Amino acid sequence: AIFARVESIYLSQLMSNISYSRSVFFELDLISLLYLRMSKASCKPVDKMYNYLQYHLVRNTEKKLYKVFDRVGFVSLVDREYAEFFFPNYGGSKFFNIRNGVNLRDKPLERSVNSGKENIKIGFSGDFAYKPNLLAAHFIINEIIPELKTNHKDYTIILIGRNPDQHMLVNSKIDPVNLIVTGEVADPLDEISKLDIYFSPLFVGTGMKN
Repeated sequence: AIFARVESIYLSQLMSNISYSRSVFFELDLISLLYLRMSKASCKPVDKMYNYLQYHLVRNTEKKLYKVFDRVGFVSLVDREYAEFFFPNYGGSKFFNIRNGVNLRDKPLERSVNSGKENIKIGFSGDFAYKPNLLAAHFIINEIIPELKTNHKDYTIILIGRNPDQHMLVNSKIDPVNLIVTGEVADPLDEISKLDIYFSPLFVGTGMKN
């Protein structure tokens, strides 16, 4: 039986009466490592303490959880190596990683080259329910946009992806010329192909980056 993410553990309890020879938990990202990195990157003492406590709570949960399964998988080799370091008693054979592939499509994306006279489109994409992506979006709004304004650049920042928060939406309404928040789109690659510059100001995270 294969389970993915922590939420699926509840399914494993429901399926306890079903016999299967081996169980695999594909967690994707090492969540305790995310909180550890966020604690180190936090500037406010309250945020630093909160994330450090979350790191210990999640790590204890992972320790109990991993014991239940025969194998535990991640998409990142770095996450797997950290799991082996954090939980040495389980042995290296319990943890594995499957690299995250990218669908490059049969037909390449068509892009028009900016002549230098037009408005420059700069973008970032991700699911903004994921805290590192949200922190990056806030950094763009709070730090990068004001800096571009002081330099009188003709630009538009486009934030592509589902689950934008109120800070993102409110700022896009205040300044709709310089900031566009798309929300969920049918195909992020189509939106990304319209950009002149793609940037990814991620300061913390685990797994595969955008």
